[in-house]
Amino acid sequence: MKQWAFAWVALSLAAAADGRTPQNFPQEVIDAGGGYLKIFDEPPLWQPSARRGYSERLRFLIGGSTRATWVIRIDRRPDGHTIAYFAKHDGHQIVEDEEYRVSEKDYQELQQLIRDAKLWSIYPEFYQFTDDRAICIDGMLVIFERTNAAGYRYSEGNAQCTLGAGQLAVAAKFMEIAKHSGLERLLR
Repeated sequence: MKQWAFAWVALSLAAAADGRTPQNFPQEVIDAGGGYLKIFDEPPLWQPSARRGYSERLRFLIGGSTRATWVIRIDRRPDGHTIAYFAKHDGHQIVEDEEYRVSEKDYQELQQLIRDAKLWSIYPEFYQFTDDRAICIDGMLVIFERTNAAGYRYSEGNAQCTLGAGQLAVAAKFMEIAKHSGLERLLR
């Protein structure tokens, strides 16, 4: 069911950003959808109201082939004050919930990595294999989201199979900013 929930999240976020409502999914998929928003009590960043009071909001989520799921959200206010929120959900409840101030240096390094990776250059962005004969079994789903004055963007891929070095560097920087660099093992 977890993979269905992630697939539903991807489709519903893409549709919602375009003002559409996804159709033709079984009720159990719809019920599971948006699960990470609910379990982490995270705001839906695609809604225009999510930007109120912020110049930019970024979110990184990783989960899939483990029982746990992790989310890191970075909120930047117009005055430059930037906070990172980290949470871990063990499949039953939130077991870690932390908040950190983000330095300007770290924020700018993350922005540069995002530019270098060309993250969100198309919308929505789903990383896929370049070799049609390739098969990926399992792996960790990575979701990146951003909302700012330019609008909402969504990007996802499989850490072990479809993400390139640039996208993995962005993921690693999110983890470093949230003081959880040890999670980089999930990217290998």
